[in-house]
Amino acid sequence: MGRIRGWGAEIAIALACGIWAVGFLADPVQALVLGPATAATVVPFRRRPLVAGLALIVLQGIAWAVDLPPDSVALLPPLLVVVFALRRYDAGRWGLALLPAIVATVVVREPGLPDLLFVGVVVGGTAAFGAAIRRREQEARTAQDAAAELGARDPAELAARVVAEERSRLAGETLDVVRQAVRTMRGHAAAAEQSLSVADLEAVGSEGRRAVGELRRLLGLLREVPEPRSPEEPPPTPTRARWVDVGTALALAALAAGEALTLTEAGEIPETGVLGVLLVAVIGGSVALRRVDAGLACLLAALAPVVSLAEGFPLPAGMATMVAWALLSWSAGTDGRPRTLAALAVLAATTSAEAYRFTPGNVPITVATFAVPAVAGLLWISRDRVGRAAEAAATTLEAAQRSASEQAVRAERQRLARELHDVVSHAISVMVVQAGAALALRGSDPDRARQAVRAVTDAGARTLAELDVLFGLLDAGAAGVAGHALPARPPTLGRALGELAARIEGAGVTVRLRVPDDLRTDDDVAETIHRIAQETLTNAVRYAPGSCVEVTVGRDGDRLTITVADDGPRTPPLAPPSSGFGLVGLSERVRALGGDLVAAPQPDAGFRVTATLPAPVGTRR
Repeated sequence: MGRIRGWGAEIAIALACGIWAVGFLADPVQALVLGPATAATVVPFRRRPLVAGLALIVLQGIAWAVDLPPDSVALLPPLLVVVFALRRYDAGRWGLALLPAIVATVVVREPGLPDLLFVGVVVGGTAAFGAAIRRREQEARTAQDAAAELGARDPAELAARVVAEERSRLAGETLDVVRQAVRTMRGHAAAAEQSLSVADLEAVGSEGRRAVGELRRLLGLLREVPEPRSPEEPPPTPTRARWVDVGTALALAALAAGEALTLTEAGEIPETGVLGVLLVAVIGGSVALRRVDAGLACLLAALAPVVSLAEGFPLPAGMATMVAWALLSWSAGTDGRPRTLAALAVLAATTSAEAYRFTPGNVPITVATFAVPAVAGLLWISRDRVGRAAEAAATTLEAAQRSASEQAVRAERQRLARELHDVVSHAISVMVVQAGAALALRGSDPDRARQAVRAVTDAGARTLAELDVLFGLLDAGAAGVAGHALPARPPTLGRALGELAARIEGAGVTVRLRVPDDLRTDDDVAETIHRIAQETLTNAVRYAPGSCVEVTVGRDGDRLTITVADDGPRTPPLAPPSSGFGLVGLSERVRALGGDLVAAPQPDAGFRVTATLPAPVGTRR
């Protein structure tokens, strides 16, 4: 029972074709034979179109055997259904090869060029409509598959993969440049440690300035915000298609007029005069409007049968006129709007009424000329809606995933910019200041000068180690992990800040550090506190040499505050080169943890930076 129910639509269409055949057969023997044969031919049209095509050829042979008149329309519905199915349900090359055989079996009973052309146009047009629907359905299915594939992607995984690729690229392009600069500075410092060579010490400063210039360029590139994507341009107006329609309309109008004159001269239809020729030319010309307004085109074409009925003469319609009707019907079907379908119904009704009045035998083929293209157009537009919806969904998903990937890459580039600044800018500033101090002390106090040179080499060694860690984390796809810039992390935050303060004091500023012994927070907050202290103390070396800097870390409830304040320069600032992105990076770090950062000059002298962060209790102290 389930299998029969699955074939319900095919059986209903087959029975309708069989009843049609019986209704147009006056001979009882022909009706008894061709009625069931017609139904049996049509049944497999959807699931087995090739079988239905072969059965149609057999059916035409049976019709010949029972002397069915060649001009009978009894077998018109099965012909249209099966030919449509051969291309709609893709019977392959064999189905395509059957079409000429079907034309031949229909024409062979009354061979002639006009009949061959007529049957060829009917069969070819019907097959073309079926192929168009199949193609659009395949496109819709492809779009659905693409949308499903995009929907199945994990945006986070996709973004992570893109970010990993970006990390790998940036690791090679940026870190090597900076690392080479630090190595060069350290090499000059090592050479100057014993000789206190002026050239080597000056080379440290010049190389530092060059390195910071390169760092500034790299950070600018990393922080560069790409221009927003411009919205996609609306699809261009299909002017070419409309010009094709105009050309087609002119050709059909000319052919229709020529056929009207030929039919009149041959005596196949009564004399209609110029008016009849003009009427069929109007039908052909209305095709020019089919993409502009299919409903208006149908109403324009409907004027011809209305005038024909009013004047009392048949339309001199030939093959070109039928092609125009079919194109208008297809366009109305693909439009699908009720007003357009109503206009098509007016055209079909008036044309059928004209055929019924003057040539009753042509009514079935006239109805088929409108019905087949219109139904095909409706089927096509239903597939088109599915395809467009899937394409829109795929476009939306792709845009969202692309946006997520771009945001992730942008965030990753900003993280790398912060890490480069924090690791390199501090070290280069210390190295340049210490090299300057060594240069100033080389004549008066060689021991202190050598101590300053050793500070340069030590800072270079630490920086290279941190760059190696950063490179390894980038290459492993883990850049941005909190705390990675402290490769040899001290056991407490207080100790880390103490070691940082000791290094900074060697560069010429006094650091007073106040950190509670029992301070507990998590690694992310500890890393950010360390970076804030590092950046602000480095800025004090640059812009407030000889100053006293107070670094205070304290807790207020569930918030932790770090304040770094200097009291202004005691000597003119050396102003070593700076990348210019330090405070920007600090602000980003603090905001990422849900905190606030304020940086401003103090009323009397000096500069103050205060950051407030959430302070969850963690394992780090």
